[in-house]
Amino acid sequence: MKIRNNIFHPLRYISITMVFIFGLITIIASGGDGDDGGTNNGLLSGDYHWNTVEIEWDHMNIRWSDMFADGQGTITVVGQTIDYQISAADRTLSILMPTGSTAEDEFGIVSSDGDVAIITDAQLVDPNDQRDVETHILIRKSTNNIMTPARMSGEFIISQIGQNASGYYTSQVGVVLLSGGTGTWEILNHTQPAEVGLTGTLIFSVATDGVFTLDNGSGSDTGIIAPDTNVFVMTDGDMLDGDGEQVFSIGVRKSASAPVFSSDNYQLHFFGNDYSNAYPIGPQFAARWNAVEDAVNLKFDATAIVDSRGISSGTPVSISHTAVATDGTFVAEGTDLGIVSPDGKYFAIVETDQTDDFEMKIGFAID
Repeated sequence: MKIRNNIFHPLRYISITMVFIFGLITIIASGGDGDDGGTNNGLLSGDYHWNTVEIEWDHMNIRWSDMFADGQGTITVVGQTIDYQISAADRTLSILMPTGSTAEDEFGIVSSDGDVAIITDAQLVDPNDQRDVETHILIRKSTNNIMTPARMSGEFIISQIGQNASGYYTSQVGVVLLSGGTGTWEILNHTQPAEVGLTGTLIFSVATDGVFTLDNGSGSDTGIIAPDTNVFVMTDGDMLDGDGEQVFSIGVRKSASAPVFSSDNYQLHFFGNDYSNAYPIGPQFAARWNAVEDAVNLKFDATAIVDSRGISSGTPVSISHTAVATDGTFVAEGTDLGIVSPDGKYFAIVETDQTDDFEMKIGFAID
């Protein structure tokens, strides 16, 4: 699972150079995206680790890059600059492409402390006919040299989407990280049933800014853990190493006592495959939804922002879920396996059971 050093794959269309440099590909603005007249650009400030998962023409691409945000509305990545705006009202993040670019503006959300952001391209068929969807998760690097293996240690649930010799898959993995830089892993759920129950050991090392490598014995992933240590992202973008796969992973820390969902609005992003859909609607899909927790009825009241499966902006959906367990885990809609962070700011889900709807997907939400 070694991450490749050449982050960006070769250009296929000269006219969309900016798209591949930044990994920012065509999202439609809809359903309240964009600036509402006031900005809070200072929320995105400092050095970040930018992580991307993309499916284009039935091929997965995983990549990461370092990024700097000046807090004034400019991002610098791979030596290039791009503008951004953050809505003062709801922390909607707008990535604004240069005039004349063939790429479109893109949208997501930034956490209330500015440490984590998510952006999703949910337009499957764009003007360049790329047939791609992708999700980007940005995590701010820790300052003041605070991150150590001891701070990173604990129990996490990892939601994954990947591609190996057998095809696409999603999985849920339990990981225990020990303060000395070692740990264990166990595959809890997987779309490829033979993988369920596999266990092993791992070693990890983390820099003081939160960037880490994790080796499970067959290869190494590169990742970053947020300064509060409640969430991390890992990328493995090399199918040519010892494990022959690419994987995008979102880890959420288990809780010691049952956490509660935020009463604020979550922005929930999905990324996956729906094999009940044919082109041009699928099978790869991505989506952005607003979701408000209804703790009394154990459900999210969700509203579509944009969904590549053809779901119209503004469409309401009720997403039922079980009560949150002591460790933060829950199940939504019977098959979506979730975990909410100890502070309730984030939750991640993964669907590995395709028997009811032909879907495999991961999701990540920021309140």
